[in-house]
Amino acid sequence: MSDNLKTAKSALAKIHQDMEAINRLAKPSYLSVLEQMERTMEPIRRQQMEISRALEMSGAAARIQEIASANQHWQKVIKQATATSRITESLTAAHQSWLERIKPIQHDFSHFLQLQVSAKLALCDTSLLLTATERLMAGIDFVRFRDALD
Repeated sequence: MSDNLKTAKSALAKIHQDMEAINRLAKPSYLSVLEQMERTMEPIRRQQMEISRALEMSGAAARIQEIASANQHWQKVIKQATATSRITESLTAAHQSWLERIKPIQHDFSHFLQLQVSAKLALCDTSLLLTATERLMAGIDFVRFRDALD
C-alpha cells in the first residue's frame, strides 16, 4: 500500500506541476510585469505613507497646503498678467499696423493740404482781380459812353 501511496503522491505532484505550468501559460505577459512593478513600488509606497503620517503629525501638512495654495494663487496671477500682456501686445500690433496703413493717407493728406493752399491762393488772386475790376468798372460812366456812341 505504501507503493500505491507513493505512486498517487507522485501523480498528484505531477498534476499540480502541470496545473501551475498551465496557469503560467494562461496568465497574460503584462501581469508579471505589473506584479514586478508593484513589488518595486511597494517600498516607495510605504515610505510615502510614513512621510505623509509624519507630516500630518508634525503639522507640516497644513503649511505645505498653504504653500501649495499660495503657489496656485501666484500661477493664476501670472496667467492673468500673461493674458494682459498678450492683449497689450495684440493692441500694439494692431496700432502699428494701423499706423503703417495710414502712412500713405498721411502723404495724400499733406498733398491735399498743398492743393487746398494753392486753391486758396488762386481764390485770393481772383478776388483781388475781381475787386480791381469792380473798382475800375465803378469809375466808368457807361451811360455817357453809350450816349457818345449813339
